[in-house]
Amino acid sequence: MKKKIFATTLALLAIVITLTGCFGSAAVAAGWAGVTVSGDSVYTVSSQGQLVALSSADLTKTNWTAAVEGVASSGGFLGCSAPSTIVAVYGTPVVSGDMVYLAGYNGKVYSYSISKQNESSNALLDQDDSQPIVGGLVVDQGKVFVASSNGNLYALNATTLAQVWKFSTGNKIWSTPAVDNGMVFVGSFDKKVYALDAATGNKKWSFNTQGAIIATPVIDNGIVYVASFDRHIYAMDEATGNLKWQFPASGQSGNEPSEWFWATPVISNGILYAPCLDGKVYAVNTQDGSLVATFDLGAEIPSSPVVVAGKVIVATREAQIYSLDASGTQAQLLLVNLRTNDKDNNPSKLIVTSPLSAANGIVYIHGLQSDRIYALDPVTKIPTISEILAGATTSASTVTVPTTVILTTTATVTVTATK
Repeated sequence: MKKKIFATTLALLAIVITLTGCFGSAAVAAGWAGVTVSGDSVYTVSSQGQLVALSSADLTKTNWTAAVEGVASSGGFLGCSAPSTIVAVYGTPVVSGDMVYLAGYNGKVYSYSISKQNESSNALLDQDDSQPIVGGLVVDQGKVFVASSNGNLYALNATTLAQVWKFSTGNKIWSTPAVDNGMVFVGSFDKKVYALDAATGNKKWSFNTQGAIIATPVIDNGIVYVASFDRHIYAMDEATGNLKWQFPASGQSGNEPSEWFWATPVISNGILYAPCLDGKVYAVNTQDGSLVATFDLGAEIPSSPVVVAGKVIVATREAQIYSLDASGTQAQLLLVNLRTNDKDNNPSKLIVTSPLSAANGIVYIHGLQSDRIYALDPVTKIPTISEILAGATTSASTVTVPTTVILTTTATVTVTATK
């Protein structure tokens, strides 16, 4: 059988990999939360479990912080000693009204009051089957939608965090849900994407792929686009789930992606840009699934891109930030290498796995290991760099992340998985 080799800070997937033991001397939790900009604040969660609100006018100033509280487990992660009480957060915080919502790897959903600058409430998703939350959440019409590694998608009351409904899939869920037109969409490790009634949780339809789905479904003009670990992209009718097209098309050869689609695609000017772990971004026509262009960035792309002024901004794991445009000249422009622009913070260790975000023409990037926020103007190409986020540590240590992902400041971990 063909084997997949990862020598990376982002080894990927529990369905085929089992790891045991620890690396390094002190195991601590870490997350790769993205960034949300709202009002005068830039929100994220540090690798040390602090919700941080930075000033959007000056990233070196902190408006307020709040700890994401955790409870120590016996034996620690993967049987490691000295278990951490820090809660890792992998999804991007969501701002709705006066509240900031986030999902913890400890299986809890938290809400924080912006005006009071402290935690409002928290809720364990499932008392009987509590498992880690790896994806993010979405807030819509008074509900919080979030999924768990226990395979369930939950709808919670946005005020009380009380459960409204839950829906069970056939395997774990690491995907962040998407909501559109009164429906909620989510992908599962059971190789299906589901469309549910957002009010009741009743299934509208499901669609079978040939691989696990971690990327968030993208909905545009009545079409649902899903990128799968089977190295395909699917376009489905939003109302019925009927297949419109798939890329690569059945029987097509010569341009197949060679690795998994992990990051969530984006759409710009009728073209869907899908980053892949093979280091390429596949630009596909949204009308028929035909390949418009392939951009080879030379390194894995686990981070979801954003669109700014019609340009697609993409980050490689090695912290190189590119601007792509397949609509005309098929331009690929390296904007900045963050490793060379943050020389004071161990640049060789800086990686980007968090989803990018954008506001007011500025791209925001949460750097892992550096635990800093980088605000990049794609026009000037000059990044503004925050101080180290509150609660972060700069000492060398091993960090533990979901199931099969090991990040370390002292050694590279090589994982072999069987396809």
